[in-house]
Amino acid sequence: MGVFKIKQGELINKWILEQGASFFQDIGMKKNQKVVDFGCGEGIYSILSGMVVGENGIVYAVDEQQKDLDIVVDKTKDMGLKNIKTVTKNEFKILANKVKDVDFILLFDVLHYFDKNKREELYGTFYQMLAKNGKLAIYPKHTKNNFPLWNLSDISNKDLQKEIENNHFFFRKIHKTIMIHDTELENGNIFVFEKG
Repeated sequence: MGVFKIKQGELINKWILEQGASFFQDIGMKKNQKVVDFGCGEGIYSILSGMVVGENGIVYAVDEQQKDLDIVVDKTKDMGLKNIKTVTKNEFKILANKVKDVDFILLFDVLHYFDKNKREELYGTFYQMLAKNGKLAIYPKHTKNNFPLWNLSDISNKDLQKEIENNHFFFRKIHKTIMIHDTELENGNIFVFEKG
């Protein structure tokens, strides 16, 4: 498999190749699973998930920006991955009604785009899509605790955790890790929830 070349440089490429798979395995992702990467951007985490779930798994890379989805398609071709399907915002509505046995949903650095009502609508959609004991993994960037921005700027990580628990998810753990945010590696906390 080729090197996942991205603009950010050798340090990130090294992290992707040496630690990328274990990044998701550490939070419970396994071979043959079904994953939704909601707000995938250019697809770094979609591709890492695709490497973990293998050829019999599937990753739905969802984004509203077609240009980002085009980049995901190009990267998956470069990497030789055939288990990643790109999904537009409009197609996601169809997918959400059709797919009900998802093992993992990733929400990394995306919730700050949505107000509380829209977030709660998303939680409900994700709850319906997840299989029993399916996991919702969130990187809560841009909360009060972590570079406040937009709709999460007045919400602490603890408040966001309670909000998700109030929408029928069970909090399981915080996974402290090094991860990619935009163009840099940084220390991050992934909040892992489970559908009961």
